[in-house]
Amino acid sequence: MRILKSNTLKFIFKLLVSITLLFLIFRFIGVNKVYNELLNANIYYMAAALFLAIFPIFFKAIRWRSIIQIFNKTITIKSSINYTLISIAFSIVTPGRLGEFIKAKYLVDSSNMRYIKSIVTVVIDKIFDIMTIVLLGLIGLSFLKEIEAFSSFFIYASVFYILVIILILIYFDKVLKLISYILSKKYKNSFEKFTLNRTFYIKGLLFSLLIWITLSTEAFFILKALNFLSPSFYVVISIVPLMALSSMLPISIGGMGVRELISIYFLSVIGIQAEKSVIFSLIYTLVSAGIPAIMGAILYIKGK
Repeated sequence: MRILKSNTLKFIFKLLVSITLLFLIFRFIGVNKVYNELLNANIYYMAAALFLAIFPIFFKAIRWRSIIQIFNKTITIKSSINYTLISIAFSIVTPGRLGEFIKAKYLVDSSNMRYIKSIVTVVIDKIFDIMTIVLLGLIGLSFLKEIEAFSSFFIYASVFYILVIILILIYFDKVLKLISYILSKKYKNSFEKFTLNRTFYIKGLLFSLLIWITLSTEAFFILKALNFLSPSFYVVISIVPLMALSSMLPISIGGMGVRELISIYFLSVIGIQAEKSVIFSLIYTLVSAGIPAIMGAILYIKGK
């Protein structure tokens, strides 16, 4: 009962934070301005963004399925897509997108995999995501001329980060041995049985890049739909990962409110009005997470 009460209070607090931030944002900007921007949106660019929304789900499902296979288990692509959609629905109402761990429960039920291994598949999945978010964020920020004072720092940080990724690939076997050495005896034997190799590492990174580049392209088309004539793709690549990271902060529901503040700040740096920034963030969230979450909720209810 105490845990249930604590979780309820946390949910209410995060909901209040999201509502308060969104209320203040809309009050400052004006609801009419946001509404007018929405009415004037280019429907063709919006349709292109909606079409692209299919692909990140598909790529995420394939990546997770390939991770499952290192444990000598497998699930169908259809099941992987369904569980991915359901996890997005749960992620909306949990901090740090911890709702994604619902996939572990479904994996146990469908493949008889042990819970600990099932959770590890989701952890590896998130590690690939975070690696790619940081990479694209650093690259995008290094191209932002509007923050010239920090651009050299981000260029050096990008080069260093890319070198780390390459070194992990070159010395992959030694990295695995180091991880095995650090692990306790309880988990060492299980870890050494995993079929981890360079091919798996490359595939994971490539699918992660496809996911986040596609999401950035969605965001690019949404900006075009809002009649901003020349949005830089580098700007979009830097903003989308930062919005994703803000969603992981455990202070709001699915990052609502916090994500909009991030969008307003970085888009204002390149001269985009606050009302366009807010409507961009809301539409992007709806396309990339809202619609998949609704589909996931339907699948979850249907399954129950």
